[in-house]
Amino acid sequence: MTKETRGLALIAGIYFLLFVIPHFIHFSYGNQSLRMIIPLLAYIFLALFGLYVLRYRLKENLLWIKQHKLKSLGITLLVFLAMTLFTIAGSFLAQLGYSFFNIDQANLTNDTNIGSAMNLFPVPLLILVLGVLGPFVEEIIYRYILLNFLKKYCSAGVAIFLSSLCFAMIHVNHFTANELLGVLPHFMSGLVFAYTYHKTDNLLFSSAVHISNNTSIFLLI
Repeated sequence: MTKETRGLALIAGIYFLLFVIPHFIHFSYGNQSLRMIIPLLAYIFLALFGLYVLRYRLKENLLWIKQHKLKSLGITLLVFLAMTLFTIAGSFLAQLGYSFFNIDQANLTNDTNIGSAMNLFPVPLLILVLGVLGPFVEEIIYRYILLNFLKKYCSAGVAIFLSSLCFAMIHVNHFTANELLGVLPHFMSGLVFAYTYHKTDNLLFSSAVHISNNTSIFLLI
């Protein structure tokens, strides 16, 4: 097992323990402040540790971008456009589902957590952690680790679908019809991020667009 593999296993393990398990068993760390502080600190640690573990690969990714500036700009703009269109399509499908099944729109984990965090922490800190570091960690988990793992055992298309589904499910509070419809935009954007990473083998493209999407949420609030 290489150092990178051991590092990635540690990142995945910490993410699973601090985000996945508490999320699905609805475990509470204590008071509201503590519930917010622990994920923020975890994102900071995982992002910095991820940068260290993947430093050589990310340097190669950055070097390729520097050597192909115009092509890289085109890829980034195309991915951003695709993410926007797919997210809009996901929102449209969700609204159709709400109307068809006559159910209320869901309040997702991300929306609830961001609202609570903005009452407790400075917005610049939240932009840094939830807008920049968080998306980078999610790209490592769902694209670099999970997608690459799944591609060893199934086709790229199936791997992209499954990794995107996992990415969407982490945003669900309860497995109710309205919440499953509510994460359709996340699933659709996840498809774009996963396909981008699969085609480019460069984590910086999907990370850049994912970060731009999350930071824009804070700027629009």
